[in-house]
This record gives sequence, C-alpha cells and structure tokens, in this order.
Amino acid sequence: MSVINKAKPDSSNRGFLRALFAAIVFMLISSVILVVGFLAWHYPQLAAGTKIKPITLTGKDFYIAIGKGDHEGGKLRLLELDEAKSAVISSKRAKFNASQYPVVEYKVTGRTPGATVVLYWRTVTHNHKTLFAKLHWNGDYLSAYNMGNEPEWKGAVTELGVSVSGDLRDQPITIEQITFSPLTVKSLLLLVWTEWNAFEGWSQKSINAIKGMPENALISPVVVAAAWCGLAMALYSLWLFFYRTPKVRFELEMEDVRRPVRHAEVNGDAPGEGQHPIAPKPNSLHSSKGRNSDLQAPDSRHSGAGRNPQPSTNKKPQNTRLSITRQIWDFKTIVTMFMIAWFALDGKWQVNLWRQLADTKYLFAGKSHHEQHLAAEDAAIYIYAKRLREKVLPEKPVRIFVFSESHRSFWRVRLMYYLSPHNVYNFGKYSSSRWLSKYFTPGDYVIMLQPSPIPVFDEKSGILHWGPKQRFYAHHVDHDRFGDTFVINKTN
Repeated sequence: MSVINKAKPDSSNRGFLRALFAAIVFMLISSVILVVGFLAWHYPQLAAGTKIKPITLTGKDFYIAIGKGDHEGGKLRLLELDEAKSAVISSKRAKFNASQYPVVEYKVTGRTPGATVVLYWRTVTHNHKTLFAKLHWNGDYLSAYNMGNEPEWKGAVTELGVSVSGDLRDQPITIEQITFSPLTVKSLLLLVWTEWNAFEGWSQKSINAIKGMPENALISPVVVAAAWCGLAMALYSLWLFFYRTPKVRFELEMEDVRRPVRHAEVNGDAPGEGQHPIAPKPNSLHSSKGRNSDLQAPDSRHSGAGRNPQPSTNKKPQNTRLSITRQIWDFKTIVTMFMIAWFALDGKWQVNLWRQLADTKYLFAGKSHHEQHLAAEDAAIYIYAKRLREKVLPEKPVRIFVFSESHRSFWRVRLMYYLSPHNVYNFGKYSSSRWLSKYFTPGDYVIMLQPSPIPVFDEKSGILHWGPKQRFYAHHVDHDRFGDTFVINKTN
C-alpha cells in the first residue's frame, strides 16, 4: 500500500487559530439571529410603544419628605436617613396612565448594597394603599425595571416617589433621572442587561447555588447561552456540509506479473491544505505514462537507483473504487464554541462574586466575632437569643420547644442555632404540634414566635391552653416582639 500526497497533522498553532476564528464568526452570526428573533417575538409591544412618548423625571422634580439632602444642578442628593434608617423622596409630577409605561429606567448613583431603593406609587383605584417595587442595583449605570411584573401597576398614578432604607455607608445617593418608558428596542435590551447584571446578595442558598437573575426575569442567561452555543454549532455544521470541498478518496487495485498486488490512494481535501482537490480519473492512470509512474512507488530491486520505473504492459485493473464524504463536524471548532459560551456565562457569575466579596469585606473585615454578628442580616434574632441566654434561661442546658406558624422559618432556625448549648426542639407547626404537648415535662421551656394564634395563656390562673383538651400550668417568663417564652410548671 502506497499513499500519495498524504495529509500531515498540523503541529503548529494554525489549526487552533482557524478553529478560534471560525468559532468567533459563527458565534457572532448566532448572536445576531437570536437578538433579531427576540425582538421579533416582542414586536407587537414594540410597535405599540412607538406611539407613546416616555416621561422623564430629573432630580429637580423630586423633593425630600423624610431625611436630609439637597439639590445639585439637575440632581437630588440624599445625605442622611432619619432615625428609623429610612428616607422618602416624593415627586411633584405624578399624573399618567401606568399601564402605558411597562418599563422604568433609572440612574441612581452612589448606591451601595447596604441601601434598598424602592419605587412607591398610588393610583386612583388604590388611593389609600401605597404600592412598592424594589429596584435592582447595577452599580452607577443606567438600569431598568420591568413594571409589567407588578400586577397593580395600572390605572392613573396620583402619587409617586422613591423610598430608601438600610445603610448609606457614609456615601450620599444621587438621583439623576427616572424615566417611565413604553416598551422600545432600547428599553427591552436595557431591561435584559439589567436583570442579568443585577447584584445578587448573600442569602441562605448562596452556599449551594446562584440564580444569576431576579425573580420573574424575561429570560434566563443560562438558556440564552445554551441557545447561543447550539445555534452556532448548527450553523457551522451546515456550512461544512454544503459549502466546504468534500473529501475524495480513490483506490485502485493493480496486478503486476512481476510484483505483488499494490494499492494506490489519492486523498483530496479543501484547497489550501496541501492535498489534491479531487482524485485523478481511473482511465487516465493507464493511458499516461507519467501518471502511471507516479502511482507506483520506486523499487530499487527492479528498477535500480536513479532510473524511472518502466510501465508494465501486463497490468490489469482489477477493482476501482471512488468514495466522496462530506465533513459535518469539526471537534476543535465545536469545543471552542462551547468554551466561549461557558466563559461568557462564568464571567457573569464571577462579577457577582466580586461584588459579594466587596460587600462581605465592608461588613465583616477587622471586626470581632460579636461585631460581625451585629453586622449580619440576622442581627436582630442574635440579640434576642443572646438576651434569652443571659437573662431568661438557666446556665444549665434545658429542653426548649420552639414553635412558629412557618414550618421552616429562617428566624426560627437561626434562633435554634443561637440558643446552643441548650437542647432545642425545632419542628412542627402550631396546627400540627398538639401531639408534642404530651411530652412536656416540668422545667421545659416553650418559645412561641410571633404571630402565635395558639396557645392561649391565662395570666390569672397561670394556665397555658393548648387546644380544647390540653392545658398546662406555666409561668410567662419573657415577652418580646419576636415571641413569648413560657416555662412548664405542671402538666394536666
């Protein structure tokens, strides 16, 4: 078997660069197709939005009702919150039909993760009820919020404003502009970008997963990344199948009276790769002396060194086979496309992790263990549990039964942790915990977290009524906004 013009593996970086270039080109084509398709899907709303002019409110259109601040040019600066750690900023212009403006674009600079910015409004139908929408934090960039997710954003707006609560972290918040816009191409793309880049702070589920988008987002970035990569792969495979030069393979078996059976192959590939674009015709191999000599490998035993082999007159073609295959898969390019989509999605998550790191550093770096608890989101329940351990509960560990209306309440689980080393039983709702009462013994503590519809405690008789048939003699030892604590004296 002798192979003529056999392709050699490309050991240089040119193969990778070609794969990278093809991946980038087809990923760009896929991006354009997906964006156009996304806009076409929302075309009815986009067409209706062209007839409505947006309403833009600058800092001059707002005044501070609660808190301290001033105006600087066309902007409003909020410098301090009140004693309750909140501020209210009202608008002088608030008369429009809410349903015609499903997107609110806003630019609020100087905001940190510690401050919560909420848009509030009242309508004619809800004139005695204040409605709220929490705005996403995306740094100091222009952002957008989908008011279509708010079912009560409809009717004539009579009052409008912004509420700020939390911690300014010694940095003023500046309201530059708030625009109520119909659904346009700009507002739609800005809305998707804001939802994908909105800061996702720490939560009880952060250790396991990151959502990457707020609730009721228009579209998930994971779904878009999968569609982006899959469409690019499909387009590239179609291009290979229809437009790239096919591989041609020609095999000829020849019999020579002086030599054993030999095989000649000609492999063709795309032009520019060092191979013939198409194999020679079978008949021309026996009619041309030069071509026939090219097919036969030199043999020094018969022809001698330096002499061309002579064509044989006794050769007869026994079998001729011509096969054409088209390439529809390129491993390097496909993997490169997948990695581009992967890195793009991972980069989005990495940006959020950097923001979480900066927030964590501000809250906890350089503080004692007690100060870190006071800076955490569960600081209130930590203070409550610390007071119970120091002033209400005995030093010796006792049994404590904690009940709440919510079966897996966050405050309830954190209270169990902070009450250690006491033996805390934390299971069962009020409605399903009556069977636990038969296991109560004198000296046990019962904590009823608010709201607590049952049990009912009679201060005069000192009886804790747990349903119509169960009652206990107990002593009310503590009352707090989080709940009430009882110690069992005697069971019925």
